[in-house]
Amino acid sequence: MKKPIVLLTLTLLLCFILPVSTQAMTTQQYVNHRWRATVRKQLKLQHIWSREKERRILNIICHESSGHPGARNGSCVGLLQFNNGWRHNYSKHWFKKHHLTGKYHRDNRRNGSWSIYRIVRVYKVGGTRAVQRHWHSTYWR
Repeated sequence: MKKPIVLLTLTLLLCFILPVSTQAMTTQQYVNHRWRATVRKQLKLQHIWSREKERRILNIICHESSGHPGARNGSCVGLLQFNNGWRHNYSKHWFKKHHLTGKYHRDNRRNGSWSIYRIVRVYKVGGTRAVQRHWHSTYWR
């Protein structure tokens, strides 16, 4: 007879007493929580920050990889699903010089801060049209 009471108590504890932050987040909330600071930092380092650009980049990350830097779709890898043409063997020094944080990978596409650095550079050099051209399928979602 004690088992149902214990299960009921545990269920109530998990549903109502634990703080909201431990409950499941939506994909967009996870992406915003995990990557917003990095996106904002890179946009400000390039002197092109705006809420619109920040929101667009976070939205593209959400739809391309659900915020997981190791995501893979065929030959495309990373937060922004870069293909093999974007793969380079950068040194650890290069990553530090460009203010890129996180775990260093020989395949730079798997580093989230590198991916964000690249999309911000695309914004700076080519503007909104270049971002729309490269990520046309997810830009407007």
